[in-house]
Parts: sequence; structure tokens; C-alpha cells
Amino acid sequence: MIWNPRSNQANWELRHVVHLHRRAAWGATWPELSRDLDAGFESTISRLTNPEATELHPRTSELALAAVARNSVSLLKAAWVNEMWHGANPLGEQLTLMWANHFATGFQKVLDCQAMFDQYLTLRRHASGSFGELIRAMVRDRALLIWLDGDSNRRGHSNENLARELLELFTLGEGHYSESDVRETARALTGWRIRMGEVSFDENRHDDGEKWILGQTSPFDADSVVDLLVKHPATPRRIAWRICDHLFGRGRISDDAIEALADYLRKNGLNIGKAVEAVLRSDSFFDNRQIASRFCPPASFVVGNLRALELHDPEQGAAVVPEVAAAWMRTLGQDLFQPPSVGGWTGGSTWISAGSMINRARFALRVADGTLHAQASARAPDALARRHGEEPSSFANRLLFGSSEKADASLPQLLTSYRAQFD
Repeated sequence: MIWNPRSNQANWELRHVVHLHRRAAWGATWPELSRDLDAGFESTISRLTNPEATELHPRTSELALAAVARNSVSLLKAAWVNEMWHGANPLGEQLTLMWANHFATGFQKVLDCQAMFDQYLTLRRHASGSFGELIRAMVRDRALLIWLDGDSNRRGHSNENLARELLELFTLGEGHYSESDVRETARALTGWRIRMGEVSFDENRHDDGEKWILGQTSPFDADSVVDLLVKHPATPRRIAWRICDHLFGRGRISDDAIEALADYLRKNGLNIGKAVEAVLRSDSFFDNRQIASRFCPPASFVVGNLRALELHDPEQGAAVVPEVAAAWMRTLGQDLFQPPSVGGWTGGSTWISAGSMINRARFALRVADGTLHAQASARAPDALARRHGEEPSSFANRLLFGSSEKADASLPQLLTSYRAQFD
């Protein structure tokens, strides 16, 4: 598998549009699917990768401010869900979630919504930019410093937690560094501390001596050690793996394809957005073997289905509140701002278990009977189909799967079918 530009752009069908929106955005409403089907491949990819606006949705900002004021992580999760639903940059929001999994930081230890929101904004700001700038911002991110004990890392008493994850998870990956590299990198990262909720550098706490890291000797500090890691040949491969893992799912892409994407990153200054665009424009992304092949993550399952059925929009007369959607993500195994460990969510087949399938069935039933949203009597999925002059199950089949086949199954059956667990 290589990243050749899509050879037959004229072959642009509803299933391709649905696939793109479920992987690189947050699902799509019927008007959005129709718009992009008519616009064609080139126009759709350009709109997705070059959004006209990137500002937070006003309601997202309102919810985030309330979350910070009350230190309520539930409201902060709701703010993120709202941005997934209504944000002007859906691909950017997908990449923000990807990096939140890469730099997995949990509120259960940070206990500060302002720090978690600031980290979200940092990830969002750099999500499709330079990886070098992203990693440089993250090694002095307040939430990450709390999460990985960076605040206690000082001269003569180095703490290796941040250094270890910097090497193993954030840049090089396993097998490309030694325990000595971890110890010396920890020394390079000394001096950063948190005072009155602000991150600052204290020269008196920094170890300014010579360090030996990855075969080089220098009085490394945070910036220079990041420069060293960004230039290391293993780092582009780690980024390429992360992109492929997020957009295709665990184990769906060959090592050769990952290495080819890593080489593309090296040639383009580790620009994340360019690499992602190359993937989305490729034959590989739209290959029939890739469509409906990724175990659907809870965030995509909940947000994608609710967006497709227009249960995210109060203007349509029946809407699920974002707090409820976030709670269902947690029930299904993906708790925003609360990854299970420093390794983040494992993904893949771990999303699908006996317990999670029971809960997905519960979610499907509540979507279909109207009890999930604010106006239970509205029966929004059926009303949506009638508004478009369609038979409910066949219309849902097209919305959710891009299939033109007539569906005899009910909406709950469609949402709990084997096919619906993949995107």
C-alpha cells in the first residue's frame, strides 16, 4: 500500500462520502452528504482539509467557561462534544482527539479543568501543523506536567516519568532509546515548575550540566532535547503510525505504507496536515477493503450516529444534550479527558466486547424510541425520514452506511448490526 493520489476521482459515490465523514469528521447529515456528493472528490477534500474558519463554536466556549468556573469535567466533556457536533473544522477536531490519545492526560490526577481545557486548546491549535511545535508546546503543558510529575523534576532529584513517555510514546517509540537516555533526558527537562497555576522555568532547579543523549553530548535543555528527538529518524515513523492508527484502525496498514508516510513527513518538515491530506487524497484511503473495516470508536459511534440522524441540532425540534452524549461515550469505553493510562485508549477490537455491545444496543434502542433526546415524543429518526419523503429504515441505511440497498431492518437493528460496529 502506497499513498498515490486517488486515480479515479470521477468514481465518487455516496459510500465514499459517508466513509470520509465517518473517518475524517464526525458523521454527516443528509444535506451535508448530498452537498459533498454533488461537489465531487476534489472540492470535498479541499473543504475538509482547508476549512474557512477554525474558531470554537460559541456554545462550546460557553460550556468550557462554565466547566472552568465550576471545575466540572462533565461540562468540559460536553463542550468537546458540542465542538464535534457543530464545529467549523471537523477534521481538526478528529486530529485533536488523535493527539489527546497520543499525549494521554487524565483529569483524575490533574483535577483542574482550566489546565485540561488549556491542553485541549494547545492540541487543537497544533493538530495539523508542525509536530516539532506541538511537542515543544507539550513538554511545558501544565496538565501534562502534573500528569507525569514534571513539576517535581529538578536538579539532583530528577523524575523520569515525563522523559520516559517523551521517548517511548510521544516521539521515538520502543527500541530506539536506552535507560541511560531516559535518565539523561530527565535531567534535560528539569527546571519547569507550576506556581499559582502558571508554568515557569526556574534556572535554580535546572540541571545545566553536560548530558549524553542518543549518542550526542550537550548541556541539553527542554528545547534542545526536543530538537534532537524531532530530527531522529524514528520520530516520523511514530507520527505516521499514529495517523494510520487513527484513520484506519489498529493493524490495518502495512509497515511499508507506514514507512512511506514517514518518509513523506521527513520531506515535509513533519507537517501533520500535509501528511493527513496525502492520506485522505489517496487510493488507499478509499480502497474497498478499507471501507467499513475499522472498529468504530465510541466517540465516532455516538457522535456520528447522532449527527447523521440530526439529533445534535436543537433547531430540528429534538436534540440530545451534549452531556448525555459524553456520558454514553464513557459507558461505551471512551471517556473524554479520562484516558485509561498514559498509553491512551488501545482501540481496535477492545472497543467491541460483550458488555460494550449490550450498551451499544441500549444506546440504539434509546435513539430509536426517542427517550435519548430532549423531546421524547418527537421520535426524531422517523420524523427525519418523513421530512425527506423517505421510508425510515432504508433512509437510515443510506445515512449511516452510504448503501443504496433497501433495508428491512429497524433502526435499532441497523445500529446494532455487525456492519454498524465498523466505520
